[in-house]
Amino acid sequence: MYVYLTMLSDPAGACSPTIDQIREDLGLYSSSMVFEALSALDDLGFITRERAAFPGVRSRRNLYRRPSCESTLLRLIDRGRIDGDLRSTNPSRAPASAESQALVYEGLAQLLGATFERYNKAPVDARRTVLIELLAQADAGRLDARN
Repeated sequence: MYVYLTMLSDPAGACSPTIDQIREDLGLYSSSMVFEALSALDDLGFITRERAAFPGVRSRRNLYRRPSCESTLLRLIDRGRIDGDLRSTNPSRAPASAESQALVYEGLAQLLGATFERYNKAPVDARRTVLIELLAQADAGRLDARN
C-alpha cells in the first residue's frame, strides 16, 4: 500500500486515489482491507490523511501525503515502536542483523548530516532524547525551507 501510494504521489508527495481505485488497483477483495492498511500507515506516521475538496469533484475525498523521514521516525519513537537506536521495541521480533543495523546508521547519518556526530557520541541511555531533539530540529528546518 505504501509503495502504491508513493508511486501515485506527485513531486510534493501527495496523491488522492479513491478507496475503490486502491482496492481495484491492488487486487484487494474488500474496502475494509484498504481502510485497515491506510489506518495502520497513518497511525505509524508513514502517511497523513486529510479530507479535501477537488476541482470538478462534487464530494470531498482523502488526500494522502508522505511526511518527512524525520516526522515518521519521530512518530515511530513516540508510539514506542522503535528505540533510540532505531531498533524495534517488539520483543517477539528477531534482532536486526549487523548488516541491517549498519544500513540504518548509514541512513541516519545521511538524514542528520553534521548533527549525526552528536547523536553517535551520546551515551546509550541518552540517545533517544538526543535523537528526538535532532529529528525535531531537522524536521522544523525542512518545514522552514518549504515556506
